[in-house]
Amino acid sequence: MTLHATDGDLGRREQKKRETRARLVAVASDLFETQGYDATSIEEIAEAAGISRRTYFRYFPSKEDIAFPYREDRLERFDALIQGGAADETGWQSVKRACLVMAGDFMREREMVIRLERIVASHAALRAASREYDRGWEQAIQHGIARDASGDETTERAARLTAGALMGLVRATLDYWVEHDGEPNLIEIAHEVFELIERGGLATYPHFTERSS
Repeated sequence: MTLHATDGDLGRREQKKRETRARLVAVASDLFETQGYDATSIEEIAEAAGISRRTYFRYFPSKEDIAFPYREDRLERFDALIQGGAADETGWQSVKRACLVMAGDFMREREMVIRLERIVASHAALRAASREYDRGWEQAIQHGIARDASGDETTERAARLTAGALMGLVRATLDYWVEHDGEPNLIEIAHEVFELIERGGLATYPHFTERSS
Protein backbone atom coordinates (compact mmCIF):
# COMPACT_ATOMS: atom_id res chain seq x y z
CA MET A 1 0.00 0.00 0.00
CA THR A 2 1.37 3.41 -0.97
CA LEU A 3 0.89 6.23 1.49
CA HIS A 4 0.56 9.77 0.20
CA ALA A 5 1.07 12.91 2.26
CA THR A 6 -2.08 14.98 2.56
CA ASP A 7 -2.19 18.74 2.06
CA GLY A 8 -2.52 19.02 5.82
CA ASP A 9 0.63 16.96 6.37
CA LEU A 10 2.57 19.08 3.88
CA GLY A 11 1.27 22.24 5.50
CA ARG A 12 2.40 21.10 8.94
CA ARG A 13 5.82 20.14 7.61
CA GLU A 14 6.28 23.53 5.98
CA GLN A 15 5.15 25.24 9.17
CA LYS A 16 7.64 23.20 11.19
CA LYS A 17 10.42 24.11 8.75
CA ARG A 18 9.56 27.80 9.04
CA GLU A 19 9.55 27.56 12.82
CA THR A 20 12.91 25.77 12.87
CA ARG A 21 14.40 28.31 10.50
CA ALA A 22 13.12 31.21 12.58
CA ARG A 23 14.47 29.59 15.75
CA LEU A 24 17.89 29.16 14.14
CA VAL A 25 17.98 32.81 13.10
CA ALA A 26 16.95 33.98 16.57
CA VAL A 27 19.46 31.73 18.34
CA ALA A 28 22.29 32.69 15.99
CA SER A 29 21.49 36.38 16.47
CA ASP A 30 21.61 35.93 20.26
CA LEU A 31 25.00 34.24 20.05
CA PHE A 32 26.44 36.75 17.58
CA GLU A 33 25.38 39.60 19.86
CA THR A 34 26.65 38.09 23.10
CA GLN A 35 29.93 36.47 22.05
CA GLY A 36 30.63 37.81 18.58
CA TYR A 37 30.34 36.41 15.08
CA ASP A 38 33.84 34.93 14.88
CA ALA A 39 33.59 33.29 18.30
CA THR A 40 30.33 31.55 17.44
CA SER A 41 30.43 28.16 15.74
CA ILE A 42 27.80 26.37 13.71
CA GLU A 43 27.86 23.60 16.32
CA GLU A 44 26.93 26.10 19.04
CA ILE A 45 24.08 27.50 16.97
CA ALA A 46 22.71 24.04 16.22
CA GLU A 47 22.99 22.92 19.83
CA ALA A 48 21.27 26.04 21.15
CA ALA A 49 18.47 25.56 18.61
CA GLY A 50 18.04 21.91 19.61
CA ILE A 51 19.02 20.41 16.26
CA SER A 52 21.99 18.51 14.87
CA ARG A 53 24.82 20.08 12.87
CA ARG A 54 23.64 18.08 9.87
CA THR A 55 20.14 19.50 10.18
CA TYR A 56 21.58 23.02 10.35
CA PHE A 57 22.98 22.61 6.85
CA ARG A 58 19.53 21.75 5.53
CA TYR A 59 18.58 25.33 6.30
CA PHE A 60 21.80 27.30 5.79
CA PRO A 61 24.87 26.26 3.76
CA SER A 62 27.26 28.30 5.92
CA LYS A 63 27.53 30.44 9.02
CA GLU A 64 27.57 33.59 6.90
CA ASP A 65 24.24 32.69 5.31
CA ILE A 66 22.40 32.76 8.61
CA ALA A 67 23.36 36.42 9.00
CA PHE A 68 21.42 37.04 5.76
CA PRO A 69 18.49 34.64 6.22
CA TYR A 70 16.04 36.47 3.96
CA ARG A 71 18.48 37.61 1.29
CA GLU A 72 17.19 35.53 -1.63
CA ASP A 73 13.52 35.83 -0.73
CA ARG A 74 13.68 39.61 -0.49
CA LEU A 75 15.60 40.06 -3.72
CA GLU A 76 13.20 37.75 -5.56
CA ARG A 77 10.24 39.71 -4.19
CA PHE A 78 11.84 43.02 -5.16
CA ASP A 79 12.56 41.85 -8.70
CA ALA A 80 9.05 40.41 -9.05
CA LEU A 81 7.56 43.73 -7.95
CA ILE A 82 9.58 45.57 -10.58
CA GLN A 83 8.66 43.14 -13.34
CA GLY A 84 5.01 43.00 -12.30
CA GLY A 85 4.12 46.61 -13.00
CA ALA A 86 1.07 47.77 -14.91
CA ALA A 87 1.27 47.97 -18.69
CA ASP A 88 1.34 51.77 -18.66
CA GLU A 89 3.96 51.98 -15.90
CA THR A 90 7.47 53.08 -16.86
CA GLY A 91 10.48 51.16 -15.63
CA TRP A 92 11.35 53.99 -13.26
CA GLN A 93 7.84 54.01 -11.82
CA SER A 94 8.05 50.25 -11.30
CA VAL A 95 11.33 50.58 -9.42
CA LYS A 96 9.92 53.38 -7.28
CA ARG A 97 6.81 51.37 -6.40
CA ALA A 98 8.89 48.28 -5.60
CA CYS A 99 11.16 50.27 -3.28
CA LEU A 100 8.18 51.73 -1.42
CA VAL A 101 6.61 48.28 -1.00
CA MET A 102 9.89 46.89 0.35
CA ALA A 103 10.14 49.83 2.76
CA GLY A 104 6.75 48.78 4.12
CA ASP A 105 7.97 45.19 4.45
CA PHE A 106 11.01 46.34 6.42
CA MET A 107 8.84 48.41 8.75
CA ARG A 108 6.65 45.39 9.49
CA GLU A 109 9.78 43.32 10.21
CA ARG A 110 11.45 46.20 12.04
CA GLU A 111 12.91 44.36 15.03
CA MET A 112 14.54 41.56 13.04
CA VAL A 113 15.76 43.85 10.25
CA ILE A 114 17.46 46.19 12.71
CA ARG A 115 18.96 43.34 14.69
CA LEU A 116 20.48 41.66 11.64
CA GLU A 117 21.69 44.95 10.14
CA ARG A 118 23.55 45.73 13.35
CA ILE A 119 25.14 42.30 13.45
CA VAL A 120 26.31 42.72 9.85
CA ALA A 121 27.64 46.22 10.55
CA SER A 122 29.75 44.91 13.44
CA HIS A 123 31.83 42.51 11.34
CA ALA A 124 34.04 43.36 8.35
CA ALA A 125 33.45 40.10 6.47
CA LEU A 126 29.69 40.46 6.81
CA ARG A 127 29.85 44.07 5.64
CA ALA A 128 31.73 42.90 2.54
CA ALA A 129 29.13 40.20 1.93
CA SER A 130 26.39 42.79 2.32
CA ARG A 131 27.97 44.95 -0.38
CA GLU A 132 27.92 41.97 -2.72
CA TYR A 133 24.28 41.41 -1.82
CA ASP A 134 23.52 45.05 -2.64
CA ARG A 135 24.84 44.48 -6.16
CA GLY A 136 21.97 42.12 -6.83
CA TRP A 137 19.52 44.85 -5.87
CA GLU A 138 21.40 47.37 -7.98
CA GLN A 139 21.22 45.07 -11.00
CA ALA A 140 17.48 44.58 -10.50
CA ILE A 141 17.07 48.36 -10.41
CA GLN A 142 19.22 48.80 -13.51
CA HIS A 143 17.27 46.24 -15.50
CA GLY A 144 14.01 47.77 -14.35
CA ILE A 145 14.71 51.36 -15.32
CA ALA A 146 16.35 50.35 -18.61
CA ARG A 147 13.58 48.07 -19.81
CA ASP A 148 12.00 50.83 -21.91
CA ALA A 149 15.32 52.10 -23.25
CA SER A 150 16.58 51.59 -26.77
CA GLY A 151 19.54 49.50 -25.62
CA ASP A 152 22.25 51.76 -27.02
CA GLU A 153 25.42 52.40 -25.05
CA THR A 154 24.38 55.83 -23.80
CA THR A 155 21.09 54.72 -22.30
CA GLU A 156 22.62 51.55 -20.85
CA ARG A 157 25.29 53.66 -19.16
CA ALA A 158 22.69 56.10 -17.86
CA ALA A 159 20.66 53.21 -16.44
CA ARG A 160 23.69 51.76 -14.69
CA LEU A 161 24.76 55.08 -13.17
CA THR A 162 21.21 55.89 -12.08
CA ALA A 163 20.86 52.46 -10.47
CA GLY A 164 24.16 52.96 -8.63
CA ALA A 165 23.09 56.37 -7.38
CA LEU A 166 19.72 55.06 -6.21
CA MET A 167 21.27 52.05 -4.49
CA GLY A 168 23.67 54.31 -2.62
CA LEU A 169 20.74 56.35 -1.36
CA VAL A 170 18.82 53.20 -0.45
CA ARG A 171 21.77 51.98 1.63
CA ALA A 172 22.17 55.39 3.31
CA THR A 173 18.44 55.46 4.04
CA LEU A 174 18.47 52.01 5.63
CA ASP A 175 21.56 52.87 7.69
CA TYR A 176 19.87 56.06 8.93
CA TRP A 177 16.72 54.16 9.83
CA VAL A 178 18.67 51.52 11.77
CA GLU A 179 20.74 54.16 13.59
CA HIS A 180 17.48 55.74 14.76
CA ASP A 181 16.08 52.40 15.97
CA GLY A 182 13.54 52.19 13.17
CA GLU A 183 11.54 55.07 14.61
CA PRO A 184 11.32 57.23 11.45
CA ASN A 185 8.72 56.24 8.89
CA LEU A 186 10.78 54.41 6.29
CA ILE A 187 8.17 54.87 3.57
CA GLU A 188 8.16 58.64 4.07
CA ILE A 189 11.96 58.72 3.91
CA ALA A 190 11.84 56.65 0.72
CA HIS A 191 9.48 59.19 -0.82
CA GLU A 192 11.97 61.93 0.11
CA VAL A 193 14.77 59.97 -1.57
CA PHE A 194 12.84 59.66 -4.81
CA GLU A 195 11.90 63.34 -4.73
CA LEU A 196 15.58 64.17 -4.33
CA ILE A 197 16.54 62.04 -7.32
CA GLU A 198 13.70 63.32 -9.48
CA ARG A 199 14.46 66.95 -8.68
CA GLY A 200 18.06 66.29 -9.64
CA GLY A 201 16.98 65.07 -13.05
CA LEU A 202 18.31 61.51 -12.93
CA ALA A 203 14.87 60.05 -13.40
CA THR A 204 13.85 62.49 -16.13
CA TYR A 205 16.08 60.97 -18.77
CA PRO A 206 13.66 60.56 -21.72
CA HIS A 207 14.13 56.82 -22.10
CA PHE A 208 13.25 56.26 -18.42
CA THR A 209 10.04 58.29 -18.34
CA GLU A 210 8.25 57.13 -21.46
CA ARG A 211 7.03 53.68 -22.37
CA SER A 212 8.41 52.43 -25.65
CA SER A 213 5.75 51.83 -28.28
